[in-house]
Amino acid sequence: MSVSAALRIIRDSYSPRGQRSETEAFALLTAADLLVLDEVGLAIGSEAKRRAILFDIINDRYGEMRPTILIGNLTAAELESYLGERIMERLMDLGSAMVPFTWPSYRRHR
Repeated sequence: MSVSAALRIIRDSYSPRGQRSETEAFALLTAADLLVLDEVGLAIGSEAKRRAILFDIINDRYGEMRPTILIGNLTAAELESYLGERIMERLMDLGSAMVPFTWPSYRRHR
């Protein structure tokens, strides 16, 4: 799912009309055997809130040793700027790899 969809799942839990509690919303993202977050870098919400929510998700998955894949169009420096140092440290621990895909965009050349 996209980062914005993951953040919406959490934010929707704060609404009185939300279908999930905050605990259920986080569990949906943290308990998955593999979580793939696409469109990393899309700016949604305030930076502090976005980072806090993403930190909680990534930190819980890190603690449980559950794999997480992030996909985006950012350089390594841009990714760290978007996520923050605390999240990057957890993502890159334990032999994790950053794999750059440097070929041209498929969407632009159709």
